Amino acid sequence: MRSAFFLNFAAMIMAVLAILVVLMLWLLHRSWWRKKYIRVTLFSFLGASTLSVVVWTIGVHTSSADRKMLCCAMATAFLGGSMTAAMLLLLVGMAVTLPLSGLIHIGVDISAKFGKRRKEDDEKSSVSRREFIKNSAAVIPALALTAQLGGIAESYGSIHVPVIELPVANLPEKLQGLKIAHLSDSHLGIYKHLDDLEKAVERIRSHEPDLVLYSGDISDDLKILARVNEIVASLNPPFGIFASVGNHEYYRGIKRVLQIFEKSPYSLLLEEGVSLVINDVPVYIGGANDPVHLRGLEVEIVFDV
Repeated sequence: MRSAFFLNFAAMIMAVLAILVVLMLWLLHRSWWRKKYIRVTLFSFLGASTLSVVVWTIGVHTSSADRKMLCCAMATAFLGGSMTAAMLLLLVGMAVTLPLSGLIHIGVDISAKFGKRRKEDDEKSSVSRREFIKNSAAVIPALALTAQLGGIAESYGSIHVPVIELPVANLPEKLQGLKIAHLSDSHLGIYKHLDDLEKAVERIRSHEPDLVLYSGDISDDLKILARVNEIVASLNPPFGIFASVGNHEYYRGIKRVLQIFEKSPYSLLLEEGVSLVINDVPVYIGGANDPVHLRGLEVEIVFDV
């Protein structure tokens, strides 16, 4: 049921964005729209977007109906899901940037319409300048799409474990140099998998963290969540490991997530917290709910150290 919801939601969003992109290109960028190669490229891209949703649908429904073809179905679902996510990001990029470049086109046309009359040679140079500005407007969506493609490529790249020094005002001297490993938004099961997590954990281990925090959107595949918890627990930092929820824990089924964490080697903090003593200094660690579910909620924090 959840997979069907995500498929329908993704298909609906992509259809709306595709219509917006076509309308904006037609209404705001007439000079671009008249170029055949741009129209062909656009509709080829929209066709590929539709194909990605179809492939994702086939993979999801096959994996739920045919156990013999499970591996093939999972690969198909992964391919379709990855393609759909990439196409969706690119559509969002075009939907956001085309209005900006469209304003440039409209501004140039208005300026030309109401500008003062010039001599013929001046008019030729003016037309040339207008065309240059219009064509330069293509830089805006081009840069956005390039950045998004880079981000998509990076999501499939190796995992980075940056070391960041955080200045904290009035931090007790005994907490100076405290090393906290922060994992977040791993979304395992779509772009990253257990072997990626194992590599990340080994890199984190080399830094010998004192405390590990895992702040939500842990795994989009709940079948591997228990194993995820075991891998992270292998870090065994001196002051423990604590997790909180994100919106994807609700999307995937918060009741099931809570059941899995009941048997986890470390705690999931949901509208609750724990008090620690680190180097004789009391430290309180609280786990908030997902912001959508915090509306109207009163949270009482009690320090018992």
